[in-house]
Amino acid sequence: GTEKAIMTGATHVEVDAYLTKDNQIAIMHDGNIDRTSNGSGNVESYTLAELQQFQLDKFSPREKIPCLEDIIEVCKGTNVVLVIEVKSNKIKIVEVIAQKLKELDFMDQVVFISFNTGILGELKATLPEIPTANLNEARTSNMAAILYWMGTFNTGVDTHYTHISAADDKYVLKDRGIMGWYWTYDPISTANSAIKNGITGITNNHCNYFYEFAKKIEGVSFTLAAGADLQKQDFEVTVTYYDGFQ
Repeated sequence: GTEKAIMTGATHVEVDAYLTKDNQIAIMHDGNIDRTSNGSGNVESYTLAELQQFQLDKFSPREKIPCLEDIIEVCKGTNVVLVIEVKSNKIKIVEVIAQKLKELDFMDQVVFISFNTGILGELKATLPEIPTANLNEARTSNMAAILYWMGTFNTGVDTHYTHISAADDKYVLKDRGIMGWYWTYDPISTANSAIKNGITGITNNHCNYFYEFAKKIEGVSFTLAAGADLQKQDFEVTVTYYDGFQ
């Protein structure tokens, strides 16, 4: 899934992290493995080796339950930012992730998000150089409280896309240099509306949706004769799409 997202031009890939019984980082959306694998039970009640005896069987081809190292191996050497949602409530997971990121030389491509404010506080203390975002509810109606906890936890806003108006995203967050992230745009038509309203932090479940969108438009140098009518000139540009094609 991570490979496919990168191939189709995703700028960020989000995964969920848990701490196994032997202090390894397992990647799984749910807190248990029942729904998406041929096993059952809670992720954090297994060692990594025990977890990897099971296979993810919701889609084909089947594969083992990945660990953090597996995901980093796919992302390394690309420009993709790995967004790690820390779903574990065990504070020790921060120490383990920090050690692995340093060992794998992957500090510059990571963002952390979490609902757990204890985890966010530990991330601030342990890895202050890595951006974080608070997933707890943020609304237009409580912007003062939001700005307070952003300072407390050294974190940004990552909330449901219906909670904050486009105006507050622009005038309260962006004007302070803060990029809001919003989830989850599904159906994808909701993302189109967000784009028209100037929202840039779009999280969705359709990694291939934007691959035909223009990512970058660059002008090509040209010489214009003095007195020429600009309205009658043709300008050449290079368009780079999210899938990398020009």
